[in-house]
Amino acid sequence: MQQLYSQACRQGVRPVHSTRGLVVGQFRSGKTCVVRRLTGEEVVEDEPITDGIEISPSVMTKTWRKAKEEPDEFKEAMAEHLAEQQEEKKLKDLASSRTQQVVGQHSDSKAPTGI
Repeated sequence: MQQLYSQACRQGVRPVHSTRGLVVGQFRSGKTCVVRRLTGEEVVEDEPITDGIEISPSVMTKTWRKAKEEPDEFKEAMAEHLAEQQEEKKLKDLASSRTQQVVGQHSDSKAPTGI
């Protein structure tokens, strides 16, 4: 941080963008993974449990960037689920309209004939 300050003094002006973040969640929910992805670090598949609290002051000097695109399993599963629901609704609507047609025809055939 001192190097950044010294460099800014030499250049005259240096924009400093900093923020603080608090990542809270349940046991083994992926908090460390989120922080690693935001800071561009490699995600470790079997990350050991972070015991207690971890403070990462170096995050301030890193460039935050969007991670490379990976398949979004949730988005794919949700799209598949919605497509299945839509198909089921179409089948129910079709069955319902056919039932109404049959009931209508059946009630027409039992209608009393006028004398």
